[in-house]
Amino acid sequence: WRQRDGAVQGGVALHIDVDAKQQNAWDTQAQAVTTRDIKMGDKLLFAFWARATGDKLVPIPATVQRIDAPYPVMGTAKLTIGPDWKLYCVAGASNVDVEKGKFAGVLQIGTAQQKLDLGPAFLLAAHTPAERKLIAGGCPAVQPLLASYRIAPPSIAELQKKLEKIMADTH
Repeated sequence: WRQRDGAVQGGVALHIDVDAKQQNAWDTQAQAVTTRDIKMGDKLLFAFWARATGDKLVPIPATVQRIDAPYPVMGTAKLTIGPDWKLYCVAGASNVDVEKGKFAGVLQIGTAQQKLDLGPAFLLAAHTPAERKLIAGGCPAVQPLLASYRIAPPSIAELQKKLEKIMADTH
């Protein structure tokens, strides 16, 4: 269910209860699907806000990947979600062109009985050397950019435009 939460960027979180461990971690998942094409060679960063709300830490395999067969993964991380809101990131690189709607940041949350809240999620693709340098810095580098969106998460296109403006202003 969706809930208001002033402690997370955007003020809204999605609460998820996984009642039991699933046969496969991906049987229960959350995705942030891209709204634009990804090009071969793009550096990728999936950033999302999360916190554990139960009585234990939440282990989550996270990927950046195509979401159609054969589901090639272009970046992966094993994350442990703690009780405080935090921005988590998964980096990767695209080895193929992928059309919009066929690529996502994926959280595989069927790993155990667990409870968590998810805040805004962002999937960034960097084309230029300056953008790649920014994304290479991971969460600490992109957090100030993402934090500028307080009311509602932007579309990837809006975020990309802002990133391009920042990169142009720094040259």
